[in-house]
Amino acid sequence: MKRYFLLFCLVVSGQCPAAEGTTTKVCENHLPVYRAARVIDGDTFVATDGNVKFKVRIAGLDALEISQTLGDSSKALLSDLLSQNDLKIEPVGQGLDLYGRVLAHVSANGKDVAIKLISQGLATYYRPKCQAYPNDRRLYNYDPAEYVAAESTAAEKHLGLWKNQKPTLPCEYRRAKKAKEE
Repeated sequence: MKRYFLLFCLVVSGQCPAAEGTTTKVCENHLPVYRAARVIDGDTFVATDGNVKFKVRIAGLDALEISQTLGDSSKALLSDLLSQNDLKIEPVGQGLDLYGRVLAHVSANGKDVAIKLISQGLATYYRPKCQAYPNDRRLYNYDPAEYVAAESTAAEKHLGLWKNQKPTLPCEYRRAKKAKEE
């Protein structure tokens, strides 16, 4: 996996062109274009360039868990957004999360996938340690302002999880589930 990630980083940084004879499409600015091979849940999917497959965790959002109310809707919307679309995957921070997935901003046909999910109330902006922005501002390796704004708009419109008077954020849901298991 690390070997493929290194190759991924070199291609994304534009330091090496795609090899001849591969099925990898390359944009004018030398960023490869990917496709989704499989959606795992509302914030994780398997991407491919036609040769290599790797897991991607979408940065900037925290999608509802599959076992959470509307979790299946979150996965379905991500699947719709990614299906049959060219994807741009831009790693953030160190590039990998704790589970070895590529942590990246993802856009489909030029539109930020995280913003779309958050705007529909099927995800929240990512909260490190489940604390609202700007608490622990130093834990962000990108500016979450547009994600926070998209969430505020979804909450004002009572979309998705915001239909509930007191919604359970995905991070709170995981925390409660983990406490039950202990």
